[in-house]
Amino acid sequence: MRYSLITPKKKSSVPINLGDQIGRGATAQVFNFTSKSQQYAAKIYKNPENIDWDKITQMTEYSYDSAYSFTKKHAWPIGIIQENGTNVGFAMPLFDTSKFLSLDHFYDNILKSSVKDKDLLTLPNLGLLCKNLANVMAEFHKHKIFLIDVKPQNIAVNLENNKITFLDCDGFSIRGNNGKVFAADLISTDYIAPEVINNKLLPSKLGEKQDLYALSVLIFQILNRGLHPFSGRTVAKGNNINTNDEKAAAGLFAYGKELSNRIKPHKSSLHEFWPDNIRYSFDKTFIDGNRLTALAWGKVFSDIENKKAYARCSRYPNEASHIRFKGKECMYCFTQTLPKVIIKKNSPYKAIKS
Repeated sequence: MRYSLITPKKKSSVPINLGDQIGRGATAQVFNFTSKSQQYAAKIYKNPENIDWDKITQMTEYSYDSAYSFTKKHAWPIGIIQENGTNVGFAMPLFDTSKFLSLDHFYDNILKSSVKDKDLLTLPNLGLLCKNLANVMAEFHKHKIFLIDVKPQNIAVNLENNKITFLDCDGFSIRGNNGKVFAADLISTDYIAPEVINNKLLPSKLGEKQDLYALSVLIFQILNRGLHPFSGRTVAKGNNINTNDEKAAAGLFAYGKELSNRIKPHKSSLHEFWPDNIRYSFDKTFIDGNRLTALAWGKVFSDIENKKAYARCSRYPNEASHIRFKGKECMYCFTQTLPKVIIKKNSPYKAIKS
């Protein structure tokens, strides 16, 4: 079937085979197509009448602006797709999904079994992943673009170079050329900033502070085998605070430099094996509410790299999986003492589809 592809520079006719689906979600399906020997992905909405096309149009205009050239590294709209003169979707760069895994594969105890190159799961590589994630988010923030609906499944990691690619960019909050804000509509559980719940804020009211909270949660999970910073063992009984978001709103952080008398850390947590600069950074974010910027988080991990603050394990000096933070005990040795996670065969988890 032929569709029209409308970019800020031209209009062209393109063939899209609706039988060649490469991805799907709750609101849209993704197909690949070719235009002038160049391959792209087409996101076709199930209910296009519900889409803010002014926002998508503004995003396509940014994709041709040199100041926003960084968006080409992500699933960012580059043109509107029409069917019989009606907007039905947008075109975006096509990524080779065989080279990517979603971010949660690098910390989830089940998903990470599908990471073939185990060096990608070593501590220095996880630190690099944290740095890259923070720096990419900082680039968006510099241009007043905010993710808001942050979830690891929409963050793809290139297995060849650890670079980050954001998916579902059409859900981001952006500022138009005329100053108008095109807000986000959604926000995901486990990554909701405390003030959002406490003040009953809508996603359309959120900005950088929401992203910075979510970024800190992701970094905590990457370093702590997927544990959420507001998970833990509550001391008080009979309360109605159950979810991680509710605990965050109540300030129940168990992993600070000073112990909490309201919640205790999971026994499997690795936070005591982290250097002070990382732990104080989490304290600032989750206790003081003075969140590090994305750029500042990037610097935390750049400094660790530059100072060569990783060290070999004295017990297993030749095994990369045992690399630790300098001055701290080996995290991997500690994890070997924990109960083993049983991974079932034929797991339903698969690589991301862009």
